[in-house]
Amino acid sequence: MWWTTYSPRPARTAPAPVPSWCTAPTTATNCSPNSASTPTRWSAPRSGSAPSRNPAPLTSASWQPSGSSWARQPGGPHRSARRTGRSSGNSGRPTWERSDMDTEKGWHRGEPLDPAVLEEEIGARKELQEGDFSRWRHAGGHSLREELTGKPERLFVFRVGERWYAGYKTISGYVLERDMPGMFCSRVYWYNVVGELESFRTSAADARVAFRPLAETERRAAFDAITPLTEIVHPFTKQREQGSEKTSPPDGWLVSDERDAYLSMGEEHIRRYTKELFGPRFRALTEDVLAYDPACSTGRFLSEFATLNPERIRTVGQDLSREMTEYAKRRLDRVHHGDAMHPEPEPGSAEIVFSRFLNSEVVSTARAREILPRLVTTLRPGGSMVLLGHSPVLLDAIDLVGAGLRVLQTTARQDDCVFQYYVCELGG
Repeated sequence: MWWTTYSPRPARTAPAPVPSWCTAPTTATNCSPNSASTPTRWSAPRSGSAPSRNPAPLTSASWQPSGSSWARQPGGPHRSARRTGRSSGNSGRPTWERSDMDTEKGWHRGEPLDPAVLEEEIGARKELQEGDFSRWRHAGGHSLREELTGKPERLFVFRVGERWYAGYKTISGYVLERDMPGMFCSRVYWYNVVGELESFRTSAADARVAFRPLAETERRAAFDAITPLTEIVHPFTKQREQGSEKTSPPDGWLVSDERDAYLSMGEEHIRRYTKELFGPRFRALTEDVLAYDPACSTGRFLSEFATLNPERIRTVGQDLSREMTEYAKRRLDRVHHGDAMHPEPEPGSAEIVFSRFLNSEVVSTARAREILPRLVTTLRPGGSMVLLGHSPVLLDAIDLVGAGLRVLQTTARQDDCVFQYYVCELGG
């Protein structure tokens, strides 16, 4: 696996080798299209040492775990009883708008998706595939506009070299083909790239991204040039009401077998990528290690990850929802009901931490920045932190570096799509 690291420093360095799926030199990005800086590639310094400007690629040998003092919880599940993700075979038309309808009695799928909304979304995707930008043409130029209480999370920007690009997410294939509730997933395709970014702005009620449309060849070229360190940034968070970010209920989400299946569906590609990426490292383990998910939901993600090496990977889950923890106990070695601000594992004990909740519509941006340092304390030196999820990640590389992490990757490429997938390492 080819790795490099993110750095906010403006100095220039020679281009690094790029993976086979890249067509442009690797660059890290920030959120300002007017930034004149060109980030370099270097490692955040370990204690007492200077930063390395040409870090050696990480290999499975350099990722060997240290010993773990954590003991398996008595009465935990047998490894042979682990449950892996299941998928829905429903290929009918999408009919449901929301997957977050929590009531005192339980979870419900929500109201059916308005047929007019469905038609609008399918039409927008088709127009982008055909290069028709007429619906986004306004007086003065082209722009993407979304109410902050609507779907602002669909707007994204990224930078390749010195050029910034604008993007527009469209209805997910999971919704169209698998009847998953909701509208989007984490995947981005070439046709979601609309053009070169000119500006973006927010008001009290809406967000606007102005762009210059590009031809299909240019859009595909920009998409193909996205590298593991090209940040896909979603600048606008979804609001529940004006001035207030939408988050999960105070006591976490309720759950049912149906919701368990749908939550799993939206992360199928992420789970597959995770096992492909970390397989060589964790299959080679010779000592027990701890894998921690501070918002483990039903435990499906972490339990499937542990199938890489069931005899060596010890799983610890934690969740704000008591119902979720009851589900997770069926799948994980150890489960704790509690807020991630107070992580269950001992400091310095985790080999890998998966964050799937520092995301839009789960916590606020301010809360995500508060929780991050708490989670970092659970990592052993050299341990990994991975940030991913169904909805946009609320943190950027600058937040992760500020928490003492080295950013090795920000974006994953799989099949014909890319999606946010941050991989970080704690220096020691």
